[in-house]
Amino acid sequence: MTKSMLERDPLKMGIIGTVAIIVVLVLAFNFDRIPFVDRGETMHAEFSDASGLAAGDAVQVAGVKVGEVGSIKLSGAKVSVEFKADTGKQQLGRDTTAAIKVETALGRRYIELTPRGTGDLGGTIPLARTTAGYDITRSLEEVTQKVASTDKTNLSTALDQISSVAEELPPDLQSSIRGLSRLSETIGSRDDAVRQLLANSGSVTKVLADRNQQLVSLFGDGQTLFAALNTRAATIHNILIQARQVADALTGIAVDNDQTLKSALDQLNGVLDILNNNYDNINRAISGLQSFTTQVGEAVGSGPFFGVLLQNILPANISGQQSNSPGGPR
Repeated sequence: MTKSMLERDPLKMGIIGTVAIIVVLVLAFNFDRIPFVDRGETMHAEFSDASGLAAGDAVQVAGVKVGEVGSIKLSGAKVSVEFKADTGKQQLGRDTTAAIKVETALGRRYIELTPRGTGDLGGTIPLARTTAGYDITRSLEEVTQKVASTDKTNLSTALDQISSVAEELPPDLQSSIRGLSRLSETIGSRDDAVRQLLANSGSVTKVLADRNQQLVSLFGDGQTLFAALNTRAATIHNILIQARQVADALTGIAVDNDQTLKSALDQLNGVLDILNNNYDNINRAISGLQSFTTQVGEAVGSGPFFGVLLQNILPANISGQQSNSPGGPR
């Protein structure tokens, strides 16, 4: 038999209602993290190189995250990247481009989408409209190879031939040509040094490539260090706040006990004045104490006894001449 709302237990109804509200709020704040909820349109992009991109990396449009990378697969001579993007009202045209860029100093990458053109994107961005990430190691290797393969003798000859016609040129252009001529002479005279520099650059590039994982680990440790420093900074901040509170409390105590402290300080100043005025006497007493201590040590060290002479301990005329005193009656 169905009960009316008034006949049901209000405590149970309140608990059920509270739980339902909490569940709704949790789902609302974590809607984009629910695995079975579609968070955008699935798209694909073809790149010539993955450039360190990994699953879970962000997908951005104009600096705003709109999705994340799902999977990365090798497709022949290119890389196929699957990602989801929810651009809302922003339309991705048929000429939209994609580029792999660096997001952090530790090498984390992301895909930057640039909407272009009209119509529908079609779900796949071809290789012609994508750009792989910048790899400094590979770029250094290419520069080293290009410069090393340059015929410096022919380059120097060509620059010399250009400088030979400088006399027929306007003054401004003559100055530029003379600069090129001096550059040619410098390159020619430093040929061996340039070759050595390029060889060393190649060695540095190889070391960087061999130590890639160690560098990534080093940057990761640096991030841990910065996090620890931030934690210590908060601790130091709390210590400074507490020190300020202690200083304020001491200031209040000093204000409340101003007269008492003033009297005590005055007495202390008086004692210090007495000590300063008798500085020489104190020094003489200490000097005499040194010789006294030495003599007492010698007396005690002579055996299990010592003798002491106390002069004028009693007045000589206290009871007249005694029978046993020196010079007395026999």
